[in-house]
Amino acid sequence: MIELCTKIIKDTQQLGATECEACIEDTTETIITIERGFIHGKREKKNITFGLRTLLGTKKGFVSGTLPVKSLAEIEKTSLRLARQGLPDPGWKHLPYPKGVTHVQGIYDRTLAEAPAEELADDAVTMLTTADQPDIIIDTGRICRTVKTFYICNTHGIAHEYISTRLDVHFVCRCGESESTWGISCSRDYDVDFAALAEGTVERARSVSMVKNLDSSFTGDVILLAEPVEDILLTPLTYAVSAGTEKSLIAEQFHKKGASDVITVYDDGTIHGGMNTAPIDGEGNPTKKTNLITKGVFSGLLHSEYTANLCNTVSTGNGVRQATTEPRVGTTNLILKEGKTTVEELIEEVKKGVIVGDFSGNINYFNGLFDGVIEHSFYIEKGEINHPVTGVIRGNAFEWLAKVENAAKERRTGEGGVYAVPVLVQNIKIMK
Repeated sequence: MIELCTKIIKDTQQLGATECEACIEDTTETIITIERGFIHGKREKKNITFGLRTLLGTKKGFVSGTLPVKSLAEIEKTSLRLARQGLPDPGWKHLPYPKGVTHVQGIYDRTLAEAPAEELADDAVTMLTTADQPDIIIDTGRICRTVKTFYICNTHGIAHEYISTRLDVHFVCRCGESESTWGISCSRDYDVDFAALAEGTVERARSVSMVKNLDSSFTGDVILLAEPVEDILLTPLTYAVSAGTEKSLIAEQFHKKGASDVITVYDDGTIHGGMNTAPIDGEGNPTKKTNLITKGVFSGLLHSEYTANLCNTVSTGNGVRQATTEPRVGTTNLILKEGKTTVEELIEEVKKGVIVGDFSGNINYFNGLFDGVIEHSFYIEKGEINHPVTGVIRGNAFEWLAKVENAAKERRTGEGGVYAVPVLVQNIKIMK
């Protein structure tokens, strides 16, 4: 495939392109599906996709699709024709030049890549058997093993490829007529404990089966577990730290205090086994670690090649993409630094409040405003968990970041590469 990328680049340049870039993804997915407590399907899906970015000066054309195609020559001509018809971009400077690659580990597991589909089906049976109880059912679910090879070439001499694996497990567990609870696991390795994952999910489903509404609204403490921390606090932050976001919050408040001293956040595309770890980003620039918030102070922005050139700096290795899309600024592994206490110790600090396991509602990722219902949550009084509860919280993610009083050390790996820990936020209005 790298030879094919190189050929596309040479052919397009011979047609008159000033610069061009070819990207190919060769992906194989093995998917086991579950419905109503039984294995519903088992299939393997192979897909080879491509993207061709062509420049005529500062005018750009982009064509994408699935390989094989009837005529590569027609694809190359189409990309060049689109560039001729495009509008000049006064901010455009150039595609990336070679800067080497980052040595990373833990992104490919041969055992996972070569595991037979029947073995993955057996893992699904393990989950179903573990959860096979009179009042419990795994309603729907899937196990997905992905093996992907990424290729990128451009006219400046970039020519890279790497292979990666990942295993995603996601299922919905229901206890009687109660609301659903889900089990989620994601890894680059074949290291998931399927029985333990099912057992934990069944236990959570039972614990929230007798949920109560709050008797009245009150002001108290809120412990956000890792998943709502990701949804409410960190996802809006991904837009704020992007140099590609117009009027980025951090760009406007660079080197200023904007969060509590407890908050340190960084993006790191190099960590061992990270869900988005890679030797290069989607443009061929090496990945790296970028500090974004350091003890509450906004300290960095994420850049692609384009935004870096606009700002007279260098790419942070955050040009993210699929082969069929153009690169944009995005996070790799976004990490909230852990604290030194346990969740149990956070609970002991709460005189009156709630511990939130999930949030369902509206989140404006650009201004941070959110409003919704807390689910899989519990009422806390005098440092002890009482009963499952539901209620309403609303606020602004960036204001809550400034109110965080403590953080726990139990880290959760999110499917999208967000690594969050539970936090304690004080003096919050919790509504019935």
